[in-house]
This record gives sequence, C-alpha cells and structure tokens, in this order.
Amino acid sequence: YKGEVYGLLGPNGAGKTTLMRMLMGLYNSSGDIIIDGRKIRNEEDVVKDSLGLIIQDDFFDGKMSLEQIGSFYGELYSAFDMRLYLEYLERFMLDKTQKYKNLSKGMKIKAQFAFALSHDAKMFLFDEPTAGLDKDFREEFLEICADIVSDGERSIIISTNITEDIDRIADYILYMQDKKM
Repeated sequence: YKGEVYGLLGPNGAGKTTLMRMLMGLYNSSGDIIIDGRKIRNEEDVVKDSLGLIIQDDFFDGKMSLEQIGSFYGELYSAFDMRLYLEYLERFMLDKTQKYKNLSKGMKIKAQFAFALSHDAKMFLFDEPTAGLDKDFREEFLEICADIVSDGERSIIISTNITEDIDRIADYILYMQDKKM
C-alpha cells in the first residue's frame, strides 16, 4: 500500500534479509514478486528503477569517491538527480571526494540513503538501515522516512532488530520467524 511504512521484524536467521533481497531483485524466487503491479521477473529494469535501497553489504564500488558513485550509478536510474544527491551528501556531512571503501559502516549507510533519496523512488527497501548510525542521525533518518511517505505515493519497508525505531514510525509490523511471515 502506498503512503505507509512497514516494519519487518524477527530474530536473526528468520529470513528478513533474504526476503528483502528477493524484493530488491537480488535473489531469485520460485514465485512471482510483484511491486507496484509489475513482476520483477518480467520488468526488472522498470521495477528496480522505482526502488530506493539500503543494504547491509557494500553496495557501491569501494574504489570510487562518493561523487563518482553518483555519476556512475546514477546513470542506471531514469530520474537520478546528481544535484540532489550532492545536497544530501552535504546534509549528511559526507565528503563527496572520499572513497566509499574508507567510510565507516554508518557513513556507508548515509551514502546509500543519499543515493536512494535522489532518484524519485516509489518503494524504499531498507535492510538494517539504522545499524551503525549515531542517535542524532537515527532521528533524522526517521524524520526523513516520515516525510517520504507523507505524500501518500511512496512506501517503505524497514527490516531491523531495533524495535524502538519501528515502534515510532511503522504503520504495520510484519514478523518473520523460521522463514515464515
């Protein structure tokens, strides 16, 4: 549903990250995954163009600077806005000349978040987005998430073990255990 935040909770090993990666089109599924009325299998490029992502692993080429990441990966998205991306980097106090591989875990999450916010995504999939973030930025992250869905057109799924974040922002809670919802 559009305009809502879903919290995906469950113990480690429950399948949250696997589910998120399937929704991101990074893992294959035996069934159909449909996002915004489109099957990932049939319209992968269109579906991925509408997704804003934060994942636990290194998402970008570590040898690139944050500015190079915007130039290179931004080409993969039809509505990527480099100016907006650079504004978010500055807002999040990230140096655009710094190499991705030299960033801390929290700074990598901020860089992924800046990128996700810069290409007019309709569905945001955030896997453990607040892990490694300081308390102040966690607050800012949650405020931005509330702004994202306020237009009623965009939605967020946040997978996390930090339940106090989900308690504050989620409209719905999805609970996974033993790879079942």
